[in-house]
Amino acid sequence: VRRRLEARLERALDADVTIDSLGFDFIRGRMDFSFHAERTRGGRLAVAVDRVEVQVRPIVYLFGDRTIKRVVVDRATVETAGGISTAMRRFPAGSSSK
Repeated sequence: VRRRLEARLERALDADVTIDSLGFDFIRGRMDFSFHAERTRGGRLAVAVDRVEVQVRPIVYLFGDRTIKRVVVDRATVETAGGISTAMRRFPAGSSSK
């Protein structure tokens, strides 16, 4: 799971990604992880996320229903070329009506 998550984030960010921590609660339908990413090609990008909470349908996630109900990003820092840096504390990144 860790390697697949890293691969998906690497494709999305076009960066090298390392998952720092990863936890699951399939009964409640929740996955938490933290990661950092860095890209030097095409301009510098560094991303550090202290916590991402992903809510999925409880237990049925194990049986193939990968519908994401909600994603919350908590305490993220993004730095780009030229020293531009921004930080955010808590951000609901999206939800699904399914």
